[in-house]
Amino acid sequence: MSLDFKLDKIKDYEDLCWTENSNGKYELAWKTDKLIWATMSVSMGKITEKNWREFYLRMLLDPYSPVNIYKDTGKTAVPEWHRIKIEDVFNHIGLTTNVTEKSRPKYLRELYQREEKLHGKIFKQTEEGEGQDEA
Repeated sequence: MSLDFKLDKIKDYEDLCWTENSNGKYELAWKTDKLIWATMSVSMGKITEKNWREFYLRMLLDPYSPVNIYKDTGKTAVPEWHRIKIEDVFNHIGLTTNVTEKSRPKYLRELYQREEKLHGKIFKQTEEGEGQDEA
């Protein structure tokens, strides 16, 4: 299934959501792009006046959301860390996607279960004393 999105309900979306590249063509601004993809990781299909705080908090909780991203700006020899800030989420009120919404309890339960499953092997190794430095 494709990830579909709409930007036209975002205030000043022409300036906020698009940037002109070096070829003179317009492309999604990197913050807009990352917020579109974040709708999947936070299981919220839109950013609204009522839910933008929840959206941001879920981004903070999920280690795979794009709160912190590594972005090659081309301005320096080394890519730089960039951050999706709380005001970026607020400024994107009106963003909608086709992501299915999950309630807070369901989202948190699934996030916990995913992390528990991902770390299960590490938990077991730690309990068995594997991978620890010997004194």
